[in-house]
Amino acid sequence: MGRVFGRDGRDESAGPAAAELVVVDERVLAGGGGPDAAWLCARLSGAGVPASRLTVLPPEVTVLSREVAAALVRSPSVLVVVGDGPVHEAVGMAAGLPMVPEPDEHGGQELELPAGAAPIPNPAGGRPGVIVESRGTLVVCLPGDDAQLRAMWSGPVAEVLHIRLGPADDGNPPPAQDVSGR
Repeated sequence: MGRVFGRDGRDESAGPAAAELVVVDERVLAGGGGPDAAWLCARLSGAGVPASRLTVLPPEVTVLSREVAAALVRSPSVLVVVGDGPVHEAVGMAAGLPMVPEPDEHGGQELELPAGAAPIPNPAGGRPGVIVESRGTLVVCLPGDDAQLRAMWSGPVAEVLHIRLGPADDGNPPPAQDVSGR
């Protein structure tokens, strides 16, 4: 079966866009706080890619790599991996991408990112995020700190999702615009 493209150029072969979210945080597993998954799921839905699956895992590279590989087989439009620990490494392993050195723009230590990945600047400080495409899925890796997560989502990530997926189609008409010139 061939691929089907909509009027806006998006690939519609796999049906409606969907997202999966993987939270990497032992605090959540122990019943404590962690990355704000509800906030992130609401943002994904607002971007037109509602979350269809939420998984919470410990920061162990083999466990995380297996889950990311399984998600890539399910082929969501977007896979968001949030947390601290070996996130970049696990995504590279799951996608079959070697890790390559990437200089830190802020003069810090050199980073290892999956080949072909683009770093996402972290305006709140700390480790950058990563965006990489694998098997038709856009994989976004973000830190587990809520302030950093929100700062990165509100800027670079939202822009990439808008470019990749187009404007959200939530069934509502666009807001009225004042065309009177006043």
